[in-house]
Amino acid sequence: MIIPAGTTSVITYWNMKLLVGGPATGLTATDFDITYTRTQEAAVKADIDAVLSTAATAFNDDSGIEVDATNAPGLWRFDFPDLAFAASGTSPFHVILSVKHASCVTPHHLVELGNVPADVQEVGGTTQTAGDLAALITTADTAIDVAVADLANGTDGLSALKALIDAVPTTAMRGTYFIPVRTSFRLRWRSGPCRSSFRWGSGYTR
Repeated sequence: MIIPAGTTSVITYWNMKLLVGGPATGLTATDFDITYTRTQEAAVKADIDAVLSTAATAFNDDSGIEVDATNAPGLWRFDFPDLAFAASGTSPFHVILSVKHASCVTPHHLVELGNVPADVQEVGGTTQTAGDLAALITTADTAIDVAVADLANGTDGLSALKALIDAVPTTAMRGTYFIPVRTSFRLRWRSGPCRSSFRWGSGYTR
């Protein structure tokens, strides 16, 4: 299970079993020991030194009671000391809880100490009323509206970008293209008993 670091008055419930089998019912709460072991720390054992008057009694360190021997035999409540769940600079941080009795199997619970939840009743250490919180939401909403409007209509907004795109010509570009082509002409004629030939007109044309 996960418990926010620094949580106080933690009430835990345990389904205790006898070594010989069956639920651990009818035992005396003060015969139990509770132990907690925090990350990178030595185990701390405490004796259950008080029996709670009822299962609905307010939290009390190092106390316990069988919740209901008739309808929930073997279900016990034990109140661990607040030091077991104190905040620590180590993360992630875990606590191993265990309950011991000479006649019972020793169960364990692994607890992860999570981050302290945000306190929406205070902002920057200043107590906030419901009206204050509503005003903060309104301020944030207004800032978002202004940012969206600037994006749509500002100098560098989407409208300005669209205008630049619209200004680009959409008609086909026309021009004159010159393609070099090499040509040559050869003339031959016969004069008397001898033949003569030459090449003429070699060059480029458009």
